[in-house]
Amino acid sequence: MAAAPAPRIPALIERLTPDVVYGAFLEEALGQGRDAVEQGRVSRPDLRLARADAVVVGADRRAHRARLAWIDDGLFSSCTCGAKRCGHAAALGLLLLGEARPAEAEDDKAATSPREAERQRRVSRGASELFDIRRLEGTLDGKRALFAAAVGDDQETVELERSSMARRIATLLAGEFAASTGRASPVVPPLDPVAALRERVGDALEQVVRLADGRLVGVVRGEAPSVAADGAILLPARAAEALHPLGSASPLAGAEVLYRAPAGAGPADPLLAARRDLLALAERKRAGGGALLAAGQPAEALGLFRDAMALACRALDPRGDPGAEPAALLAAIHGHLVPGGLLRETDAAALARAGEAARAFAAVTIAPPDSLVAAIAADAGALVTRARVGAATK
Repeated sequence: MAAAPAPRIPALIERLTPDVVYGAFLEEALGQGRDAVEQGRVSRPDLRLARADAVVVGADRRAHRARLAWIDDGLFSSCTCGAKRCGHAAALGLLLLGEARPAEAEDDKAATSPREAERQRRVSRGASELFDIRRLEGTLDGKRALFAAAVGDDQETVELERSSMARRIATLLAGEFAASTGRASPVVPPLDPVAALRERVGDALEQVVRLADGRLVGVVRGEAPSVAADGAILLPARAAEALHPLGSASPLAGAEVLYRAPAGAGPADPLLAARRDLLALAERKRAGGGALLAAGQPAEALGLFRDAMALACRALDPRGDPGAEPAALLAAIHGHLVPGGLLRETDAAALARAGEAARAFAAVTIAPPDSLVAAIAADAGALVTRARVGAATK
């Protein structure tokens, strides 16, 4: 017995009903979206089976790329403006739904080519109700052909099975979106979020990828800076590498690579970059110790303060990381860092005291004295600060 054919998956444009669109956006966003469509500020559409993209220029004349996608059983929206359910995404939904359409230009001219004449015929036929719409098979190829025709392609069009689709296509054909409404449109600079990320992050940017939901992720060397381009997420390279063993379960699996730094584009001094990575780890350990101390766990905090101090000493060595092995670290401290003036004897003694205290109170129920914990926390902060200055000045 032949297997039953796989069920047909409806396209996004078939799923877009007034209830779906109006239920997904607030009235304020719908009003902004309607204004954007009617003023011809929606352009560069890209329609796929389960998603649609377009560039929408807001009332502030800033361009953003909006996306609508059908995920699981609901409508998902995203936009490079960073807001959820924004007016830019609402504009794309209203346009595809046919609930809003670009206003016709007052100075439309007669057709100057057979192609323009055919376009105007399609506009008048679709906008009027004088023609019967035959219900043919509503295939995805047919939808793509009609959508391509609406933005100026000459592919053969196919009429679709849903009666409301005629009104949608008439909207697309009449507007040709913002590209050719006949009115002067605001000059929109090319939307390049990758260039914005490269400008803000600099040489530390290793890679830019687009996730399945449309969000951009920038992978950076070292610690991720706090500033990023609109709507982008910055992820340290170490975190990205830690996700690799997850395979297809990783959030980065299947992401589209938009930019990859060329080979050899890393820092000019890899030794300095390694020292700064150690320093970043030392700062995280010190901050973790402070959090444990605030949570009433001083014995556990001592171990993190000791680790922060050891990492700071390793970051101070300009010859390279001596490693975490105690003997190698002590040899570097007393054989090079202290004699070279990079570390003081009091700093070395503070590290030794922190190590002894962490070991002594790690496996007992006796709480360490508050004065001892406060002194070690202060020593850790001072040593990390010294290492930060040393790494900044090489």
